[in-house]
Amino acid sequence: MKTFSRVFGVVAILAVFVFLFFIYNITNAITTTTATDISSGDYGGGGLRLKQSSAFAPVIKVQFGSNEDGKTLNALSVGFTGPAGTPTWPAGAASSELLDLATTNGGISLWRETGGGPGFQSASDTQITLATAPVYSATNIFSLIPVAPPTLVTDNIYYVVLKSDTSGVTNNNAFTVTVPANGITTNTAPPTITALTTQAITIDTVAPTITATGPANSAV
Repeated sequence: MKTFSRVFGVVAILAVFVFLFFIYNITNAITTTTATDISSGDYGGGGLRLKQSSAFAPVIKVQFGSNEDGKTLNALSVGFTGPAGTPTWPAGAASSELLDLATTNGGISLWRETGGGPGFQSASDTQITLATAPVYSATNIFSLIPVAPPTLVTDNIYYVVLKSDTSGVTNNNAFTVTVPANGITTNTAPPTITALTTQAITIDTVAPTITATGPANSAV
């Protein structure tokens, strides 16, 4: 009987922990979908300066709420505006500043948070393959359309990620990226979010320099 009582007690404690974990997840899950500017990191601190042939640079984070749980993500659209210089996104696959569009590893890509740590990590997060021959429209709008629409789960995080061109970019050309209020398309009742525009993202072709300073002649 003592052994049975001990086993029953352990099972009861585990059941309480599972129940509390379940309640914690429910109470901490977001309800509505939100978009956040992470072009300069999750905590801000100045606009992103994008070097030629850049690594993957996350600029927008979209976190899906429980209202979208079980739906499929059919498209996420972003718009471009150039507040400085002459950046262009003519209808087609090419941009003056970003790598040509492609189904993977293009100038704009869509990723899902799947890594072990917080924040975007290209080595461990999952890139979503886009539909065949992605192109910019004539209005500087680009729709990230997954070739296989993923099913959304509460608190899923997706990233809009940029990669600059390998040549021909113009120093100090700047642009912003916007997710409009109706920029997310799902299979049913798409969410209406608060429209978001990033800080200005500036192309920087100036090579970094190191200025060396030494002790004065009279210093020991």
